[in-house]
Amino acid sequence: MLCGLMLNALVTEANAGTMPVVGMPSTLHPASPVWQAATSETHLAFLADQAWLGLFSIGDLVLLSGGVLIVAICLRRTLKMKSGLDWRRLGCPPRDTTGLPREA
Repeated sequence: MLCGLMLNALVTEANAGTMPVVGMPSTLHPASPVWQAATSETHLAFLADQAWLGLFSIGDLVLLSGGVLIVAICLRRTLKMKSGLDWRRLGCPPRDTTGLPREA
């Protein structure tokens, strides 16, 4: 998540405190002055919000991926800690940690 925040901060700082939007339609007016349409003067445009990504930036996607990863890790740890959990009921076969071949 921190990497995504850093990417967004980097592009915002490089563009005088505004987040450029590449491919923003001229009819779209941003809700905040933080967003500005990208121009030929835009720095680090590949890190800016992109119309083809649904007005998300690479930093937003990294941030979102990090959040999903954290939730998945916490959920897995929580489920692992519960005793007597029937993994087959959840549709997950139990993991074999012995390294020996399974018998049929």
